[in-house]
Parts: sequence; structure tokens; C-alpha cells
Amino acid sequence: MSGLPKIAFSKTLESASWANTTLLGGDPVQHVTRLKEQPGGDMIVLGSGLLASALLRAGLIDEYRLIVSPVLLGSGRPMLPGLDQRIRLRLVGVRQFASGVVLLCY
Repeated sequence: MSGLPKIAFSKTLESASWANTTLLGGDPVQHVTRLKEQPGGDMIVLGSGLLASALLRAGLIDEYRLIVSPVLLGSGRPMLPGLDQRIRLRLVGVRQFASGVVLLCY
């Protein structure tokens, strides 16, 4: 992963210390819209429910890959904060790992 190009969206960071990382501020929807218009491979959002929610509302997400870990929690943060609509998904793939983790592709 360290060798792959990465983009980090931040309102507070002034520099990114991870190798091959470009730091972007401003509106991530505008940046991702521009990136999707360029030739190249797939992009993935890791670990940011707020970013994923903004991209979802803008219609910029083509596929969802949800990783389910075999842990039950009594409370927590919503996966996609600010999402105020119901999104119908179609399951296109499932991968189960020896650890019990399941990857769901929609």
C-alpha cells in the first residue's frame, strides 16, 4: 500500500507524511469528480464515513465494499454519518476469510 498513490482530504493537515500521498483541501466532491473524469484505475475510500457520505450524495460511488468483522458492539458511530436517504444495493460478491471477516460487494 505504501507504494500506491494516495490522496488525503483534510481541513487541518498542512502536510502528509505517508509516502506517495497528495494532500487536498477544499471540496472533496469537486476533486473526486475531476479525478473520475481522468483515465486511470479504480479509487477506494478507506476509513472516512463523512467523505463516503458526501461522495454518495453526489452520486460518485460506483461500488461498495463492506467489511464485516465478527464483533458485536453495544454502541458506536454510524457508518455513513449524515445519510438521510435509503439506498438500495445489489449484492454482487461475497468473500469469507478464515478469521470470520466477510467482505460484501454491492
